[in-house]
Amino acid sequence: MFFNVKKKDAYNYFEKLAELSEYSLEAARYLDLVLTDYRLEKSDEYISKMHKIEQAADHTKNELTVKLTREFLPPIDKDDIIILSHQIDEVTDTIEDALIFADVRDLEEIQEDTKEFTRMIIDSCLHMNLALEELGNFRKSVRLKEELEFVHRNK
Repeated sequence: MFFNVKKKDAYNYFEKLAELSEYSLEAARYLDLVLTDYRLEKSDEYISKMHKIEQAADHTKNELTVKLTREFLPPIDKDDIIILSHQIDEVTDTIEDALIFADVRDLEEIQEDTKEFTRMIIDSCLHMNLALEELGNFRKSVRLKEELEFVHRNK
C-alpha cells in the first residue's frame, strides 16, 4: 500500500500568506489615496472602508490558523507559519491604525511629506507581497532573497 502524501487539493499556506500580504498592500494603497485628499468630514467613510480591508485580512488569517491546527505535516514549521501570518496581519493593522490616528486627532490637514511616507509603505508592502509569493520556492529562489533584502533595507 502506498500513501499519497501530496494531495492535489492540499491547502497552500504559501498562497494564503501571500494573500494576507495583498491585504496589507491594499490597505497601504488606500491609506495613500485617502491621505492625498484627506477630508475630516469623510473620516468615518475612510475608516469604514479600511476596516473592511482589515476584517478580510483577519478572516483569511483565521482560516489559515484553523487549517493549520488540523494539519499533520505543513510545508514548513507550524510556528513559523503562525508567526508569519501574525506579523503580516500586524502590518495591515498598523496601516489601519494610522488612519484611525488621523480621525482621533481630528486632523484637518495632512502634511506634504506624508505622501513620501505612504509611498515607502506601499513599496515595502509590495516587496513583502512579492517575497511571500515567492516563498513556496524558498529553496531555489533568487528573487525571494532580493525582495527580502529590499524590505529589510527599508524597514
